[in-house]
Amino acid sequence: MSLHPFAFFLWLGASVGLLGGCGEPVPTAEERAAEDSRARLAQILRVAKTTRDGGDLATALGMYRRAHRMAPNDPVPLLELGAVSAALGATDQSAAAYARVLDLVPGNAAARLGLGKALIAQGKPAEALAHFETLARTRPDDTRAWNGLGVAYDLMAAHDRAQTAYVNGLERAPDDASLRNNLALSMALGGEFAEAVRTLAPIAEGPGASPAVRLNLALIHGLSGDMAAAAAVAGTVLPAADVRRNLDYYRSLQALPPGERAAAVLGIGGE
Repeated sequence: MSLHPFAFFLWLGASVGLLGGCGEPVPTAEERAAEDSRARLAQILRVAKTTRDGGDLATALGMYRRAHRMAPNDPVPLLELGAVSAALGATDQSAAAYARVLDLVPGNAAARLGLGKALIAQGKPAEALAHFETLARTRPDDTRAWNGLGVAYDLMAAHDRAQTAYVNGLERAPDDASLRNNLALSMALGGEFAEAVRTLAPIAEGPGASPAVRLNLALIHGLSGDMAAAAAVAGTVLPAADVRRNLDYYRSLQALPPGERAAAVLGIGGE
């Protein structure tokens, strides 16, 4: 905030009464410096958001780093730093940013969710598990907590526990496509192929089904060894050459150990 000169002169004799009886206290130099710093931080965060929304994540990341240097104990730049780092695939940086937020604000749900996701992306489901368990306990209506919990259990080959987590989420949000999709994949990873198909087919075969969901149904058929059904479903989305490549991929998944197969099916890779 800039200071404007007084619009009147304070004459001797009247000055003491005027200063004591009206007007606001004059900010100190330290207060002015702090307010200027807050204004600069807010400006950087606004520009960083605009840059991020425009798709320039690398430049936005640099701005959020600058904002963090300006206010190292402010959780807002750290949360943005964690999110943009994750979007760029820099999961180490993302995890570190979210962990720092939790040091500052242990109850911050966004940071706990972000850290759990970053640990999953690093192939560390056992470490992620505690964060999703905390979220599921403290925010049971947040389906992202149940989804994360399920993915962590699936990566640990605890498919029964994973399915319980997905079902707990679906009880709160029956139309959540992500939960239902992951529930079906978990069933397939556990060898329950017929149940997996019954779970996902009503969504995948519906008129508004996304290509990703249809391809997941094809994947389940492929994991079960029914390559004809897999080809038929994949053919509704892909050209013939890509269908053949997908069938080869399904066969390669069948040869993987359970842990590696789960990571591949769920799209998770360690660093």
